[in-house]
Amino acid sequence: MQMCFCVILVALMISCGSTPARKTDATATDSKPAAKAVTTTPVRWDYTVEKVWPHPTDHYTQGLLWWNGHLYESIGQYGKSALHRMTLDGRSERCVTLGDQYFGEGLALHDGKLYQLTWLERTGFVYDPATLSPTARWEYGGEGWGLTSDGSKLYMSDGTHILRVLDPATLQTTARLYVRFGNRYVRDLNELEWIDGRIWANLYGYNRIVVINPDNGHVEAYLDLDELVKTQKDNPQLDVLNGIAWDAATGRIFVTGKNWDKLFEIKLKQNE
Repeated sequence: MQMCFCVILVALMISCGSTPARKTDATATDSKPAAKAVTTTPVRWDYTVEKVWPHPTDHYTQGLLWWNGHLYESIGQYGKSALHRMTLDGRSERCVTLGDQYFGEGLALHDGKLYQLTWLERTGFVYDPATLSPTARWEYGGEGWGLTSDGSKLYMSDGTHILRVLDPATLQTTARLYVRFGNRYVRDLNELEWIDGRIWANLYGYNRIVVINPDNGHVEAYLDLDELVKTQKDNPQLDVLNGIAWDAATGRIFVTGKNWDKLFEIKLKQNE
């Protein structure tokens, strides 16, 4: 078994308070704008499972992405939070662990740098993806859940119906995207992934992924992943669906869940 080379972020440790076991229901800090009538009904996208890969059941998956032939995975839970660079067969080649006071969250790659959120600690970390060496950190208000990049901007979820748009140069919020499914706001937006011009988002506690138009926040499509969850019936570590990664070069899409024993490579079905 190949050993994972881990580095503890001693220099980044700060004190914090109590350590709840999992996320609580987040409350939006912004008032909702009046919902506009939406005539487009979100459509259900079907998919096929192309391949099934092993996934470590001790990985409480919070963020997932594919870059340069590797999976990068942000792991949560106090005392266990880390960032891993992994092979598709589930081996961790390198990792960096966070201090016990941090709960790791969403992960994004932008301009050759990895950005990782924490849940309640209001602190984000920046890494060199080749070495996983920490290079910087930043602070933000509210909770950190999911993170992704469109190549020019970062999008951040906080468990509400709002996606914050961040300027990568300053990591400050420059805009907010209010996400709607039809005429209803969508809460519990969690792990995010930019796929072919759209934002894919896990919904925390649901076996569903929504596909969001970044121009207006409208959910245009969704995927139900109940069948994948059923494969975990014999997994005593089972937690919720979470984790989306896109291989832009090949179009491969990977999905998994917290402490799941499988990583699924899926392919969207063509409309008939």
